[in-house]
Amino acid sequence: MSKKSFKKKVISFDIDGVLNDYPNCFVLYVNKALNSNFKNIEQIKKKLKNYKYEKIKDKYRRSHYKFNLKPNIFFRNFIDSLNNKYHVICITRRNFKKYPRMYIRTLGWLKKNSFKISGLYSKNKDTIKKKKICLHIDDQLNDVKKYLNLKTKFFVLGSGVDKKVYFVNRKNLIKKFRDIEPIL
Repeated sequence: MSKKSFKKKVISFDIDGVLNDYPNCFVLYVNKALNSNFKNIEQIKKKLKNYKYEKIKDKYRRSHYKFNLKPNIFFRNFIDSLNNKYHVICITRRNFKKYPRMYIRTLGWLKKNSFKISGLYSKNKDTIKKKKICLHIDDQLNDVKKYLNLKTKFFVLGSGVDKKVYFVNRKNLIKKFRDIEPIL
């Protein structure tokens, strides 16, 4: 009797806005750094000139603050529930080329916060295709729209209407996942 090789399917998660509380954490960082009282990123961008915004964003990306953010416990538990049946990875738009230490620091944050993942990758079409991701969970519809012609299913946190995307929140994530799991 020959052994049948079984390859687990891959589910991926974005980090910022899914596994942590971005953009709220960035707004708090800016308010502390500038002694201001912004309510959201749109206010920050509107008030600061592009150069000042990019400068504060650069400082945030390099800061200890970013790599000490509290994790989203709900998603950590959800990932734990998936690990026996799926490979779970993170794909992100974090700019590892511009910030070489960011990759190691991101892995450290994931490990420190007990996210059991099989890998960390840059978010792009090649990664999604090469890793054969069957489901990706993100918080940015605009990011996901770039990859809708692939075989991957997408959950976007929040509400909206798009025939190719499942919009979810914490309350309906597990139900929506169970509904589509048979077609993954």
